[in-house]
Amino acid sequence: MKDPEFIDLKNRFLKGLGIIILFLIPSFFVIRNKLLVPTSSILKVIREEESSFVFVTRNKCKECKKAEKIIKKEIEYLVLNQDTDKNYQRILRKLNLSSEEITPPSIIYIEEGKVKSILVINDEEELELYIENNRR
Repeated sequence: MKDPEFIDLKNRFLKGLGIIILFLIPSFFVIRNKLLVPTSSILKVIREEESSFVFVTRNKCKECKKAEKIIKKEIEYLVLNQDTDKNYQRILRKLNLSSEEITPPSIIYIEEGKVKSILVINDEEELELYIENNRR
């Protein structure tokens, strides 16, 4: 027959292991979601000193939708959504920009990882001219 002390020790060990697992699993997900935020394509462009257009938009913006229709036809671009992008403020800091300088809809041309020009989009002709002047 088994020793009662051994059974008691085994049960305590299993309870302790269960408690540790109970706390480790949620902690893992918190760390993964908070600390390991995926790098956005825009941050990659900045870090690797590449060139790209960045379209700054926000949800439920009629002017943004109109501008995006024009941009889609003309160039390849990355989207920076003011309302939903987790890295929005971080990207602006990396580009040495403030929130006041960028009003959606805007388009930023990044050349070799640095801001070359910015356009706050007001009309179609101005946007088309901007794209033509900054096209690669």
